Amino acid sequence: MATSMSAERILSAPVDVFWGPWRTTTTALQQAGWELAVEHDFAHWGYRMVIHHRQMQMWGMSDVVEMSRGYEARYGQNLHPIYIKYMASKLNINIMAPLMAFKPIDAYPQISHQEIKSIEDMVQFATPLVRTKELIVNPDEIGKILELIQQAQLPEQETIRRRERLKASREGCTIDSIPQQVFHAQVLSIAA
Repeated sequence: MATSMSAERILSAPVDVFWGPWRTTTTALQQAGWELAVEHDFAHWGYRMVIHHRQMQMWGMSDVVEMSRGYEARYGQNLHPIYIKYMASKLNINIMAPLMAFKPIDAYPQISHQEIKSIEDMVQFATPLVRTKELIVNPDEIGKILELIQQAQLPEQETIRRRERLKASREGCTIDSIPQQVFHAQVLSIAA
């Protein structure tokens, strides 16, 4: 029988980031225009972080950082610092397991009420928030709206997927070949 745990906790509490003699935080990096992504390794209770600044054309990657546990993780205290090990204008990363891939994060602190059902829910950082237009719709209409969107883009989707598969098979996977996700809207329904 699976159990779940519901607990209020802080995601994306500022974590100290070091590169050589420089010190900053994850929140300050994001405020300065850096994009952050994390690859979680729940088997070893750690993660690696990649940072990228488009205008400076710089990439950085950390060593593996041990994830904080218990009280520290829940309230964002005494978090293990991140040490940037590699910094370059281009970074090639070999992803050994398909489940372990870098995913964008939002470095602004947030309070989460998400139910914890599995170890994968024990992340330290929040997923990117959609700071865009909100569409508020009737819950009964969501399926219909999503179907209309899927039908409108269906002819182009297979072409895009085929092009990306071909590119990956020719070049292998580099961190800058992963397409950036841009959120344009979010759909909300108001429960009765």
